[in-house]
Amino acid sequence: MKRSFRLRKNDEFQRVYRRGMPAYNRDFKIIGFRNHLEHNRFGYSLSKKYGKAHERNRTKRRLREIVRAHQNSFPKSFDYVILPKQTTKSLSFQQLEQSLLHCLMQWKKRTTKKTTESLSGEPTKGKHSQRNMDKDNSLFIMEESSLS
Repeated sequence: MKRSFRLRKNDEFQRVYRRGMPAYNRDFKIIGFRNHLEHNRFGYSLSKKYGKAHERNRTKRRLREIVRAHQNSFPKSFDYVILPKQTTKSLSFQQLEQSLLHCLMQWKKRTTKKTTESLSGEPTKGKHSQRNMDKDNSLFIMEESSLS
């Protein structure tokens, strides 16, 4: 895979971590964030807790091969960070492939759901929108009490 198709710098990883949409399954966590390029970029993150260097490198090689073989399955113009969990060490290549593709399907579902919610105009159910609703309701109550 070309160097331009990889996430290399800490800033690039941090942007995906902070602003990206995550998806999980038993073996993986995938975080994706739109990059406004013509192609995808991929990064793989395995901590020292995962195992020794040769175990981390082997898993990254296997993941790069899976991503290369299934590049068309990934939506275009995104940065992806793939974080394998401890359970992936014991999986065969086929199991690893199946699990990663399953996690990708979960990610696609989440992003399409999020996109349709934002396009429909329905308010999000986050704490900030609730806080704004509470402010609006308290103003309405204050106006009613001042009218009486």
